[in-house]
Amino acid sequence: YVGADNGLYILNLSVGISVKNELTEILEGCRIRCIKSDSKGNLWICSYGKGLVRYSSDGEIKVFDEETYGIGSWTRVVTELSNGNIVVGSDTGVNIIGPGEKTTTIPYGDELGSSQILSMCELPDKRLFVGTDGNGIVIVDDGKVEGHITKEDGLSSGVILRLVYDSKSEHLFVVTSNGLCRIKDDAVSVISEFPYSNNYDLILDDDGEAFILGSAGIYVVKKSALLSDDPIDYTLLNSRVGLRGAITANSWNEVTEKENMYLCTDRGVILMNLDHYRPGRKTYRLMVSQIKLDDVPTPIERGIGLTIGKNVNSIEFVPEIVNYTLEDPRVSYYLEGLESDYKTVYQSELGGVIYTNLPSGEYVFHLAILDENGKKIEESTYGFTKEKPIYANRWFLAYMLIVGGLFIGWLSWFITRFVTQRTIALQQERLELALKQVQMGNETILAIAKTVDAKDSMTSEHSLRVSDYSVLIAEEYGFNKEEQENLRKAALLHDIGKIGIPDKILNKPAKLSDSEYEIMKTHVTRGAEILKDFTLIDHVVEGARYHHERYDGSGYPDGLKGDNIPLYGRIIAIADAFDAMTANRVYRKKLGFADVIKELKEGRGTQFDPELMDLFIRIINEGKIDIEKLYGNTEKETADE
Repeated sequence: YVGADNGLYILNLSVGISVKNELTEILEGCRIRCIKSDSKGNLWICSYGKGLVRYSSDGEIKVFDEETYGIGSWTRVVTELSNGNIVVGSDTGVNIIGPGEKTTTIPYGDELGSSQILSMCELPDKRLFVGTDGNGIVIVDDGKVEGHITKEDGLSSGVILRLVYDSKSEHLFVVTSNGLCRIKDDAVSVISEFPYSNNYDLILDDDGEAFILGSAGIYVVKKSALLSDDPIDYTLLNSRVGLRGAITANSWNEVTEKENMYLCTDRGVILMNLDHYRPGRKTYRLMVSQIKLDDVPTPIERGIGLTIGKNVNSIEFVPEIVNYTLEDPRVSYYLEGLESDYKTVYQSELGGVIYTNLPSGEYVFHLAILDENGKKIEESTYGFTKEKPIYANRWFLAYMLIVGGLFIGWLSWFITRFVTQRTIALQQERLELALKQVQMGNETILAIAKTVDAKDSMTSEHSLRVSDYSVLIAEEYGFNKEEQENLRKAALLHDIGKIGIPDKILNKPAKLSDSEYEIMKTHVTRGAEILKDFTLIDHVVEGARYHHERYDGSGYPDGLKGDNIPLYGRIIAIADAFDAMTANRVYRKKLGFADVIKELKEGRGTQFDPELMDLFIRIINEGKIDIEKLYGNTEKETADE
């Protein structure tokens, strides 16, 4: 039994037909507001125009009118009390139908108020809570008004759309015009954490879930969340997940014993199971029943290729999706041979797919349904071929190739020898020039490095050794040969800035003063300035400027830290420090090898990059650096010791 604005509809669901009888004729044209069945199998129907109508199980129809029973012709809500009485909210007030159809009325006025009755709910203590359209909740006990619960008592609004009692928690849930409330022992609490305010109804199932119906769809939450003041986790069922239609405000929905809920929507009645409201198995059927070639419909079938004339400009595919679910699935499509990626829309947004000015060739149109994770559930494909113009056929192309090939062959025979000889000579000349330039560049770099080392009488070949150590680290780190050679050149020039340091500071045999040390530190920025326009070596500025930066950020000149120090700077820093400790300097003799290893390990992670230092220690242990050459047999040790 379905109530609508224009009457009553009776559907026989077992055979799928609509039924018309005396009851539907009586209520034709009437607006049906509420339908409830009682414990005796009677159906009570509230209407605007005919008032309250009872339809007995034996087919008897009785209209409770105002003249005989005091029940107005505009009835809004009806319910059965625990004592078997029927209570109605009408335009005359609260009407109670007792034994023998004796009716008593609580009229609108001082006690009941003047607001229209919207909902009713009987509590276990036999009190009847009546929700009104602006006057809050009126409490009726034994046929008399015993109290009120209003906004002053804590309700979020005086408009009470629905009252739902939960016997397990002994709470009365209240749906107001702007939110949700709960009542226990007549104390009101607003459910402020609920995320939505424009709600119509609240339905509880046997599994502890609550379904709040509103203009946004259906919010599914744990009932326990509505009983606390904690943030509420929810699932929203709307058109995106299959709710086909907007829920009708002020409607009365029905839940059966099998947890099937019949929902009133602007598209009719929708059936939804409270236990399986998001079915796991989705069934669809995809097809393209026809395509339009320049707006002319043409049939197309899967598996059978279609040939399209070369003069066709517009091709429109008309997808047809038979959806056996309530969901609005995502549909993807693309034209193989033209596109590489799917385009995805919702089924409700899918229209004709148009392609214009397609070049000749073979194409396959793909149409697929996707699940929530973007995986294909179903896919259909339709192949077609667009004819080629004469110049696009292979035989025509072959003909042109043969003719052109003969001409090109003759021309090639005529000029090939001249061009080949000239090209070889030019390439040889360029190669020789490039080799000379590389050789001159290497010699120049080595000369500059020797010049820098020559300024300090105790650092002979320092730059050369630093470059050798740097290449060993780079090779272990994974540099290729070209990158290793580039690093070697950069390392040779790492101390070029010392050219600008006075000899009296550079060769001072004693400890430098603070001011002298500050001048000495400028060799890194001087070097970077000298090399800033030097383009023959990649990263050469990084090697000169950052080889005195420390991994913990306490170095100079910029105080860079960790991986912010360029890789060339971190590599050369290790090589430079190792050579400084294993060679005699003007201000001290070289350190013992054991002390060198100790210093290197202590500097791991503070002065030096820990990963690069581990590689360097391994290089030493593997004997890739000739320690005997540096120290002789007296200092032969391993880094592990």
